[in-house]
Amino acid sequence: MEKYKKRGYAEIISAVSIWGINSGIIVKKITTPAFYLYPVASLFGLIMVTLALFKNRTLSQIKSVDRKLTLVIVEVLIFLNNGSF
Repeated sequence: MEKYKKRGYAEIISAVSIWGINSGIIVKKITTPAFYLYPVASLFGLIMVTLALFKNRTLSQIKSVDRKLTLVIVEVLIFLNNGSF
């Protein structure tokens, strides 16, 4: 279990580092306003989370249809919230 915990920390630290470095470089080169990019990034995140849930078979482990529906509704609301900025 300790091995997986250390790997998880390494993945999180590397993801945050890549995000920070790329954001500083890419932001200076993009001429499109953030108003248009933010909803696209949010939609991409929604799709990735949904694919991860299907890949890990997390949705199939949830027995209640209400919980699955709630999960989908929350994902869509997060997308709409982020897209409304």
